[in-house]
Amino acid sequence: MFVVRLKRPNEDFDFKTYDSAKAALARFRTAQKMMIDGELEQCALFDAVGADAGRAVEMVNQGTATLIESNLDSGAVPPAPARTT
Repeated sequence: MFVVRLKRPNEDFDFKTYDSAKAALARFRTAQKMMIDGELEQCALFDAVGADAGRAVEMVNQGTATLIESNLDSGAVPPAPARTT
């Protein structure tokens, strides 16, 4: 189960759950565009190995789900810069 967490100005967090990684990533990319436009304050994509949507959201809230990406940054380690000679 994948969870996209959104934070709009002056609102609580909103959680969307997806069975498909592709659908969750598409929603997260849309949320990133919304951040650039100022419609969102935060967005994050999590992988929560939960049996259902409720458990997946609970795992995100407890910090036990795996963060894949957050806001406009990737959770991946940036590549080392290329050497110049």
